[in-house]
Formats: sequence, C-alpha cells, structure tokens
Amino acid sequence: WTRFQPAADSPAAACLRSGSGPALPGLWTPLTPITKAATMQTLFPDDTDLLTRPPPPPSLLPPSLVHVFPSARCKDVLAAAALHDGAVTGSGFFSEQREPLAADEAEFEALQREKEDSDVFVVAVSVEAVAATEALAALQPIAVSASAEEGLADCDAYFPGPVQEEEDDEDVDDANLLG
Repeated sequence: WTRFQPAADSPAAACLRSGSGPALPGLWTPLTPITKAATMQTLFPDDTDLLTRPPPPPSLLPPSLVHVFPSARCKDVLAAAALHDGAVTGSGFFSEQREPLAADEAEFEALQREKEDSDVFVVAVSVEAVAATEALAALQPIAVSASAEEGLADCDAYFPGPVQEEEDDEDVDDANLLG
C-alpha cells in the first residue's frame, strides 16, 4: 500500500492526512506494460485500433507462377498440365479485365455469350513443379509470372480467396423449416 501513497510534501498527501480528500491520489498510472496497453486501448480505442487489428490473412494458394494462354489453346494446356500430377494450383477462363468467365472447359463452352479473342485461359502452377512450368512454357504462353512474388500477386488477382456470403438469420430458419 505504501507504494501507492503520494509523496509526503505533495497536495495529495495533505488531502489524505486531513481525511477530506479522496482515498486515492489524483493521478494513477499503470505499473506493467500489459496494463498500460489495456488502459490505452480502453481510453483511446480509435487511436489504438490500427495497432491492434489482426494482420490480413495470407494467400490461400501456395506459391505459384501464373501462365496466361489464349482461351482457344486450353485443350493443349490441360493435356500438358495433366502429365504433372498436383502441379496445377488453379485454372480458369477470364476476360481481358480479369473477370472470371468459367472454371472449366465445359462451363466455358456453355457460356451464352460471344467468345472473344481477348478471353484467356489462366493456369497457376506450383513454384516447386519445375517440370510442369517448363512444359507450359514450351506452349508459348501470352504471359508468365516473372517471380514467386509476382506470381503471388497474379494469383490473388485471378484467383481471390473464397468470399463468405453472410446469410440472414431468417433465411437460415426458413431453410431449416422447409426441410
């Protein structure tokens, strides 16, 4: 208790001696770094929010290189990729603006829109699969990621992580009632 007492010659000590003042000194400071951090977060949440946010989630895909081919060459590309089991981490058809068109060849053929020359077939190949990368490079892609870092950025652009759709509680309850 003496640790929390004010200095003997301070105004707070005079208040404590007279009994008319508060039982605690007028100024309190946390003693440990954890209590200091908790106090800052409690008193100034807007200022400390930026410091306490969790880091963004890492990419869901393993390090990969992205190969971009004209959509008309997808059969050749799929045949070459099939020879290297587990090397392909993602593939799909995209428009020139990187908008997803289809996940596989059957879905792309079933599209009810005019096929354009700018449509591309994109294949992401694991960085460790050197033989698969060489086989796809032999097919002369339009573009290839230059490094693993660039490949990660390309993968995030073409294959973003799963988007979680929020369902209303009423919709879930209705679905349960219907069977």
